[in-house]
Amino acid sequence: MAYFTPIQKAPSLALPRMEMAVSKSHNSVFYPLDFHRYAADGDYLSWSAKRDAKLVPIRFFPADSAHQVAKVWKKIAPSIVSLLDNHNVAFDAIDCACRRQSCADLTTDLSNDDHTVVITVRTLPEITPHLVKILDKIHDITGGLAVEVRQGRVSTLSLPQVGASFGDFRNEKANGTIGGFFNLLKKNGDIFAQCALVSDHVVRPYVTINAEEMPRPAAENMQPYYHRTKQIKKLKPIYCTSPSQPRRWKMISNYRKAMVQLAAELIVCKTSSTDRLSKDELQELEKKKSAMQRASTRDINKGWMIGPLFAASGYRLSPHRRRLDWALVEISQGFPSKRVNKVENSNPQYSHRHTRQILHADKPLSNVGVYKQGATTATTTGVINPLRSYVTSYDADGNRTVTAEWCVIPDEEYECFAQSGDSGALVLARDSADAVGIIFAGHLDGGPAYFTSMQAVTSDIEEITGLYIQFPGVHCNV
Repeated sequence: MAYFTPIQKAPSLALPRMEMAVSKSHNSVFYPLDFHRYAADGDYLSWSAKRDAKLVPIRFFPADSAHQVAKVWKKIAPSIVSLLDNHNVAFDAIDCACRRQSCADLTTDLSNDDHTVVITVRTLPEITPHLVKILDKIHDITGGLAVEVRQGRVSTLSLPQVGASFGDFRNEKANGTIGGFFNLLKKNGDIFAQCALVSDHVVRPYVTINAEEMPRPAAENMQPYYHRTKQIKKLKPIYCTSPSQPRRWKMISNYRKAMVQLAAELIVCKTSSTDRLSKDELQELEKKKSAMQRASTRDINKGWMIGPLFAASGYRLSPHRRRLDWALVEISQGFPSKRVNKVENSNPQYSHRHTRQILHADKPLSNVGVYKQGATTATTTGVINPLRSYVTSYDADGNRTVTAEWCVIPDEEYECFAQSGDSGALVLARDSADAVGIIFAGHLDGGPAYFTSMQAVTSDIEEITGLYIQFPGVHCNV
């Protein structure tokens, strides 16, 4: 079996000679060596063996599709899942990506192999002979890749426009992202309904048994939802709003803090003998206060009832065993009529354009630059990792499923690609703004996000509803 040489040195820095050993740093366990011991003191970068050293953070970078592990990852990844299961090692996700410290000197100078099998667990295990044996086995079956067990969590990432927040009218905690707007067509081409595409786990929120476990769907939400079926007609409709209630309360809190601060400034200026303002300056502050009051009243009162839930995937897998987590909310008459899928432009070739319109959907491709527009983290960019990630989820009874999912590694300027509240955001190709997927989960402490391809989503929508899906103005080409 070929041995992929792990990082041995950085050309611009002297790296001490090391023996094979398991080590712990960065809330991670590394095997066979810990190559992430660089500490920064201002502009000075040095190798440090001290336990309390302030180490440069480690970041995810996309794997190289030409790397030898890319040829075998699909075959060996299930073996890693089975190995961890057999030894009762509970994990949230298994990624195969590059891991390196986020320092310019390192990211530009390193030419050695830093591909790593990253196992994300909720509680970091103690270093025992038993753990070493497991990590050595993974190191061996991957042909010598470094192995990292990191403490973290993967979870669902739960003005009406693409990327706006939305929630369930009855649920004060539901908070997700409007991915985009779609027409549902009859066979003759007539529009049957206009809907917003969102995430099912936000509309029908997952339940949390305890803080240590991953959220799971309620028993009644396991199966698909379609409002025209006899069973669903007997239930109360589920209505969705934009913005979500958490976003509305945050907005109120921000305005309240700003008003208090401005009021304090006015009091100081009126009473202080040293910081007195002129009459014109005081009038300007009063105008600013009035304008802020008008804006806060307008934004707090502004909001729309999007409409009732039209259809949803339930907790199911696609024919290719990918997670399905989509929902369609039918747009009511009171919702603003202009529903164009406009997003920020992320293609430098069209720098003269601030926005672009999503007109098509396409298949996701490895190593392609993508971006998303979410309610929590706004616009972020990243790259589709060429190797699938193996992600854990649970059904209503607590039965675990591990699925191979598409993964986006955030670009270096972003800590994460998506965060809580971004579920439902569309993953868009940077060059074309074509929709390639919909986000359903990600790492809560930053890093990768996971998405289902638009091809799987649109096929499932058509199967459940019997209707065809179309972006406003042009047919979906998936």
